[in-house]
Amino acid sequence: MKKSDSILVRERFLNTLLEIAEQVKKNSESIDTNNILKLIELIVDIDSNDGRIFIYGAGRSGFIGRCFAQRLMHLGIKSCFVSDTVTYRYSKDDLLILISGSGETTSPLAIAEKANEIEGKIALFTGNPSSAIG
Repeated sequence: MKKSDSILVRERFLNTLLEIAEQVKKNSESIDTNNILKLIELIVDIDSNDGRIFIYGAGRSGFIGRCFAQRLMHLGIKSCFVSDTVTYRYSKDDLLILISGSGETTSPLAIAEKANEIEGKIALFTGNPSSAIG
C-alpha cells in the first residue's frame, strides 16, 4: 500500500470513528435512565424469586440478544435466548426481553402476544417508541 493510500485509509477510519461517537452520544441522550433502572430492578427481582430471563430478537437484534443473555448467565442470572433449542417453559414469573429496532418485526410481535396470553412480564428495547409491541 502506498503512503498516500495509507493516509486516506487512516482519515476514513478516523472520520467513521467520529461519526459513530457522535451517533452514540445522540442516541444516549434519548435513553430514559429511569426505565433502565426499572429494568435492572425487575431483572434482580425475577432472579431473586427463582424466575428466568428470556431474551429474543431477530437478525442483528438477535445477535445483541444472544450476547446479553450470555452476559446475564456470566452474572449467575438464569437467562436464555429464545430459539429452537430452548427447553425452559415461560411462565408469568419470568421476564421476556424483546429487542427490535423497528418494534414491528413479525416474530417478536408473535412472541409478545404469547407472553401477554400467559400474563408474563415484557420489556422492550426498540428504536420505535410507538411500536406495536408497546
